[in-house]
Amino acid sequence: MDEQELYGNLGEIDTPTERSAIEYRPKVKYEPNKTIIVNFPTEQNTSVDKENPLINDDIEVELEEPAKRYEDFVSINTDLADMITSLEEELANIKIPISDSDISKIAHSFPSFDLSVFQQGTIDFGTYKKTFDDPENPGNSMLQDIVHSYAEDVDGSLELEFYEDLRELEQTVEEGYYLYKESVLKHYLGDGVPEVPEKNDDFVKLLNDAVIQKKDDLKEKEKLYEANERKYYESLRTEYGSASFFKISDEYTKSKRPFDVGVREEKTVGDMNSLIKSFLVGSEDCSDRIKYGLVLGSGIDDKEVMKVLENQAETKEQLNELMKMSQISLKLQVNQQIEDKKQYRDVLKNINNLSRKKRAHDELLTAVELRNKMYLAMYDKLQNLESPSKLPGVESFLNQVAGGLDVVQEQYDSFLQDVYLMYTSEYEVRKEKISTTLDKEDARAGYTLVSEHL
Repeated sequence: MDEQELYGNLGEIDTPTERSAIEYRPKVKYEPNKTIIVNFPTEQNTSVDKENPLINDDIEVELEEPAKRYEDFVSINTDLADMITSLEEELANIKIPISDSDISKIAHSFPSFDLSVFQQGTIDFGTYKKTFDDPENPGNSMLQDIVHSYAEDVDGSLELEFYEDLRELEQTVEEGYYLYKESVLKHYLGDGVPEVPEKNDDFVKLLNDAVIQKKDDLKEKEKLYEANERKYYESLRTEYGSASFFKISDEYTKSKRPFDVGVREEKTVGDMNSLIKSFLVGSEDCSDRIKYGLVLGSGIDDKEVMKVLENQAETKEQLNELMKMSQISLKLQVNQQIEDKKQYRDVLKNINNLSRKKRAHDELLTAVELRNKMYLAMYDKLQNLESPSKLPGVESFLNQVAGGLDVVQEQYDSFLQDVYLMYTSEYEVRKEKISTTLDKEDARAGYTLVSEHL
C-alpha cells in the first residue's frame, strides 16, 4: 500500500476500499428481482391499503418509507391480535385427548413437568395456549406436537391448526419489529420509540418529520460539499501550493467527511427498509391466507356432493358401499396431506425457529453498528498518521487495519443476505403449509360428510 493509494491527493483519504464502502450496494436484490409474490384473491383481501397517506389536521402528508413500514407493523399486529383473540374465545372450552403413553413419555422425558394439567386424559386449551410463551421448551414443544397431531386429523379442528400458525406469525412479527426498531426507528429518533407497534398518528408524524429532516440535512451537506469541491478543484488548477489553496483544501475535506458518512448511513437504512418491506409483505400474505381459510373453511358443497354420490347407486346397499369406499379414500388422502404438511412444520419448528431469528438479528445489528459507527471513523483516524514512506513499520499496520475493515463490510453483506433468505424461505414454507392445511380441510370435510351418511 503506497502513499498515493492510502491517502489520495494532498492528505485526503479516497482509497479504493473506502470508495467501495461509500458506493457499496448489497448483493441482495430485494426489488424487483426477488420480490415476494402474493397470489391472494383480491375480493377476499380485507387488509388496509398501507400506501394511503396519513391524514393529520386535514392536510394530506405523503408518508416516507420508514413511517409507512411502521403503519404496516401496526396493521398486521392488529390483524393477528384480532384473529388470535377470536380463536381463543372459540376454542376456550375445547379438550384435547392425550393418551396414557404420551403422558408417560412427558413424565419420563421431563420429570419437572406438572402432570396435574392432564385432567381425565385431556389437555385443556389454556394449558396449550401457555406453551407458546416458551415454545422452544422441550416439554412445551412435545405438548404442541400432541395437540397439533389431534388438530390435523379427521376429527380435529382447522381453527386449532391455524392457532399455531397465528401464534408463530405473531412471534415472528414481534422479532421483525425489534429489528426494524433497532436499525431504522432509532436511527431517526434515538431511544424514544415504542417498544411495540401501536396506532399513534402523533408518533407517525414525528417519525415522518424526522425522516424528512434527515434528508434535508443530507441535502444541505451535499450542497456544501459540492460548493467546496468546485472551489477546491478551481484552486488546485489556479493557485496550487498557496496559503489560500491549503485553506480551501481543508474546508473541502471537512465538508466531504460528513456528507460521506450521511450517504453511508442512508444506504444502510435503505437496505434495512427494503429487508423489512419484503418481510412484511410475506407476513401479511400469510395472515391474509389464514383469515381467508378461517372465513370460508372447506370448499366442499355437501348438498351437491351427496347428489353425485346418490346418482351413482341404484340401491341403498350400493350407496353404502360407495360411501364406505369414499370414506377410506378420503382418510388416506387426509393421512397423505398430513405427511406432506409435516415437512413444512418441521422446517418452521426446527430450522426457522425463534432462537435462530434472534441470533441472526443480533449478528446483523452488530454488523450495522460496526459499519456505521466504526468504518469511516477509522479512516478519519488514519489521516493523522504520518506517511508510511517515512515510517516503514506503518504500512504493515495499515494493511492489517484495512483488512479488518473489509471484514466488517463482508460480514454486513453476509448477515444481511442471511436474514433476507431466512425470511424469504420462511414465507415460502409457511405459505405451502397453509395451502396444504386448506387442501386437507376439503378432504376432512368430505370424510365427515360421508361418515355422517353411513
